[in-house]
Amino acid sequence: MQKIKLSTETKSWMRYLSPTARSMLFALPMLVGQNMAFANETVVEKAQSGMEEGVKDVKQEYRNRQNKSCDPKMEKHCTLKKMKNKAKNAKDEVTQKAKETKRKVD
Repeated sequence: MQKIKLSTETKSWMRYLSPTARSMLFALPMLVGQNMAFANETVVEKAQSGMEEGVKDVKQEYRNRQNKSCDPKMEKHCTLKKMKNKAKNAKDEVTQKAKETKRKVD
């Protein structure tokens, strides 16, 4: 095992820690780093996430344009269409987040 050199400032506050606390303090970065390595996305997964987010954004923009260009004479139809588009946008958002979470877990 490799010895780590500590500065005098570090030594001053570390003398108040118990030996167990000191060993836990040094082991913590290794444990956190190890778990983070598994949580990172691969390049392919990042590309897929970016592509899916781009598709979702295009769909949302298209639906927003449809909502804005709706004919005021058909108010009831427009209101229903806006509600339907909002529901689709919410569904797309949830689906994308679920896929990203699944990829991170895998």
